[in-house]
Amino acid sequence: MKKQKMIPYSTQSVSEADIRAVAKTLRSPYLTQGPAILSFEKAIAKKVGAKYAVALASGTGALHAAYAVGGLKEGDEVIVPALTFAATANAAHALGGRPGRIEFRLDARDIAEGDSGAPPGLRPYPVGE
Repeated sequence: MKKQKMIPYSTQSVSEADIRAVAKTLRSPYLTQGPAILSFEKAIAKKVGAKYAVALASGTGALHAAYAVGGLKEGDEVIVPALTFAATANAAHALGGRPGRIEFRLDARDIAEGDSGAPPGLRPYPVGE
């Protein structure tokens, strides 16, 4: 049987500068708050052209905040990809949203309907365009 090529779930890029920055923070009196967080927030805000940015403790917290700021209301449907972390749906559910699964085919221009179907305005962006 021919061995199939493994597609990595994720890859990391950690530089020596990254390692030094983490070590510097770990040696400081500030582990979860402090000047490194403020500096990070300012850099992110500048990068995306926003007036402010807020660092959160987890991806789940960030999703919850994004849904809330985005105006998610109780009963709103939130379409999540079939392959994702549970937090993608759980954060929406915590705000009263109704998570719905949808699958995309990279070679297709249509949407393969999942549990809830495709809401108006949802269009996949094929890879390579």
